[in-house]
Amino acid sequence: MLSSFNHRGYRTCGGRSGFPLAGLVQVLFAMACAAPWSRGIEDTPLISSDPVAGLTAKDAVAWTLEAADDALDTGFSAIAARLYSDALRSPALSPSAYSRTLLQLASALISEARFKDALAALQRIENRQLPALLLRQAMLDYQMGDWKGAESGLSQLSVEALDGRDRAWFFLVVGLIEESKGHFEKAIGFYERAKAESVSTGQRAEFESILFRVRLLSGLPGPPDESLVVELRAKVEAAVGQAVGFQYAKVYAVVLDLLGQREDAMDVIEEQLRIKAVQEGDQEDQFLLLLGLISTEFTVRGREALRTLLTKVGNIDLQRVALHLLARRALVDAPDREFDGFLNDLIDRPTKHVLLDELYFFRAYLSLYSGQYGHSEADATRLLDLFPGSSFKANAIRLLAFVSWQWDPPRYRTAADYLRQLREHLPDGRERARAAVLMADCYYLNGDFINAASAYGTALMEADTGSLDKGPIVFQKVMAEIYSGNLESAIGELNRAGYDPGIDPLRRWRAEWNLINQMKVVGRVDEAFDRVVTLLRQSEHSPIPSELRLRLMWLRAQLSIEADQPGETPALADRILSALASIPDDEIGSEQRGLIISHTLLLRGQALFAMNRVDEGLATFHDLARRFPASEPTSLSYLIEARYNARIGNLVLAQQRLIELVDDFPASKYSPIAFWEAAQYAEDRRELTSDSGALKMLGELIQRYPEHELVYYARLKQADLSRELNEFGAAQLIYEELINQFPVHPDRYRAELSRADCLLAQASQSSARLDDAVTVFQRLMDLPNLPVDLRVEAGFKWGYGVAKMKNESRAQEVFMLTLNRFLKDPERAVELGSRGRYWQARLIFELGELLEKEKRFEEAERIYDLVPLHNLPGRSLAEARIAKFSTIE
Repeated sequence: MLSSFNHRGYRTCGGRSGFPLAGLVQVLFAMACAAPWSRGIEDTPLISSDPVAGLTAKDAVAWTLEAADDALDTGFSAIAARLYSDALRSPALSPSAYSRTLLQLASALISEARFKDALAALQRIENRQLPALLLRQAMLDYQMGDWKGAESGLSQLSVEALDGRDRAWFFLVVGLIEESKGHFEKAIGFYERAKAESVSTGQRAEFESILFRVRLLSGLPGPPDESLVVELRAKVEAAVGQAVGFQYAKVYAVVLDLLGQREDAMDVIEEQLRIKAVQEGDQEDQFLLLLGLISTEFTVRGREALRTLLTKVGNIDLQRVALHLLARRALVDAPDREFDGFLNDLIDRPTKHVLLDELYFFRAYLSLYSGQYGHSEADATRLLDLFPGSSFKANAIRLLAFVSWQWDPPRYRTAADYLRQLREHLPDGRERARAAVLMADCYYLNGDFINAASAYGTALMEADTGSLDKGPIVFQKVMAEIYSGNLESAIGELNRAGYDPGIDPLRRWRAEWNLINQMKVVGRVDEAFDRVVTLLRQSEHSPIPSELRLRLMWLRAQLSIEADQPGETPALADRILSALASIPDDEIGSEQRGLIISHTLLLRGQALFAMNRVDEGLATFHDLARRFPASEPTSLSYLIEARYNARIGNLVLAQQRLIELVDDFPASKYSPIAFWEAAQYAEDRRELTSDSGALKMLGELIQRYPEHELVYYARLKQADLSRELNEFGAAQLIYEELINQFPVHPDRYRAELSRADCLLAQASQSSARLDDAVTVFQRLMDLPNLPVDLRVEAGFKWGYGVAKMKNESRAQEVFMLTLNRFLKDPERAVELGSRGRYWQARLIFELGELLEKEKRFEEAERIYDLVPLHNLPGRSLAEARIAKFSTIE
């Protein structure tokens, strides 16, 4: 959003032809008088981390957090830890999201046994009484051997104060403490509750592996010791090959592992696996999983045991644990070609694997983190198609949304659709509300602001239950309403936000800032002025930053000019400078302070010029130039002076001031604009020769700033001036050059129409030129996307050209076609501007003369009647023509 100064009365860039220009030049003129620190606060979506694929910081961090949460839920804690660390480096992370991310990072680090790193993460959280923080501290106390500290920490917690994920971890820690005391039955009970509270298949698989181990110890009278080792060894040896011996062997291996004798534990298991009865029965699955758990998935022996378990027909619950362990290890060491090949073999084997949906998901997940988005998308889609009831359905949809976001360019609309589907599988709460925000952001970035506003509205309704910060959502909803053109909804949203204690004032004020800027843009200046006055009154009792309050004060001062109340501006500017002087440097730094002072002085001087208090205005600008000699506001003060002098008719002084701007600020982005306006003032002085000042200024603009957007219009103006000098051939060449060099320029039609005018002017030299001109006029009149006024002009010139071909009957048909299409059609007639009405009148008189020439006076009279009927220019002439017919018998 640009905050532009008042341009009422300043000339447009249309040149002699009077054609309206596309928005580019108008924006340039607005920018020429806009304060950088006054423009709209960045209106990017809520979500975001470090830029990914060219995305803004806010956009990337939410997807990073979404991916991290999914990785943690699925059991891939190493991946989750990396993603949370990435998100924490983003300045776009809100304070509440920052604390939550640290908590989640600590969870991932604890899962990875990186206890010191987890403790460091927790120490960065300011609120030391957060239930989630106390839980993780208890987990760390337990892991570091302080069981009593863990018990004490848990005693301060109420499980109801924790969310679903944390309730599962709460019961896990309680179970671990009971297990450490040798209370295995109690521990199993808490582990079962943890499993019941788990929020994902990955979390349940982790708890299942713990339960599998602890159930083996449930018959023990207390914590294991060496005497128990001796006793269990004897029982195993006494019952070799028997079912009871197999059970003793599993307990024996777990006890050895608990006492630090891992190699001996693995030897016991491998000895049992060589027994034929184990190989032929249902014991093999348990021994294989136990071997994988004890040796871990990071050893060759452990991976081999887990892969063997997955390739046989066996216990699906134990196989699922094995798959999660192998996948977790693969993602830590990604890319893992060994696991990739193993997954491919399991998926492609002739007999469908019982865990095929999960195999597809893990392969999709691995492909995602290898950057193979197409393969990832294909596997996730296949999972949804083949297994609509899979417990991994929500994970697959989330993955597809993430992949859609990751494509270059991002597929925002597709991502939004997947997020909509994902919400159908999520319970009410934070995750569902956050998915609504992500969905809204996707619509927003896709330019679908109506759907974005609706989705942000949904997110706001769910924000309370989902414990989301409503301030950023309100901000984005207002921005979506603004961009969709629904300012009334934006105003209503902010009016409600002012009474909602759950919305932080800073977000609300920033949204107000953007709303007021947009109200200015659409011409609702008086309303904008009233609103900013009200807001400033309210800001006296609101905890908003000093810099933002100064923004609002500056905006009020600027609006006072745009609302034709420049008499208030100098006092308002002085109030800004006074308020700024009382703000300490630690709140507003020297650079920002300089920007505010310089732009406020510029605003003050502009108001004084608007009130014709020229001496005071010049004094203010001299002060500005003395204090900030190389600043943008100083260069802009030259432009304001020049425009004032042009307004009072002193074109020489205006032109001189613009040349000084170019000389003093050659690198300024306003210098091309100065050249442009200097050329216009030279033209107004009628310096129209082949070496006139206007053409020189335009040439300087083109030569010095060849990449500037104004170059197109400068060349166009050069051609227009050449036509005025009757140099039609030279003008035609410039128009053709513009058409070829800028084939998709929004004002291309100006060059096309003007080229055809040149051809028409040279028609006496060549009939081919006349044919070419007529063809262009006909095509332009038929283009539905061109302005109506231009199409009417093209229609008149089409008919005029046909008449010059001596085909007067066809010319009459063209004129009637143009009249019927653009004047007699009520819907089109209301679109006519002054330019279009002028060409309609020209057309009527031309057609009337053709009819009179054929002595068709009654028809000519009806044609002339259209002028007064539609209140077109030339009413007196039309009435005189009509009166003339009464004397004709």
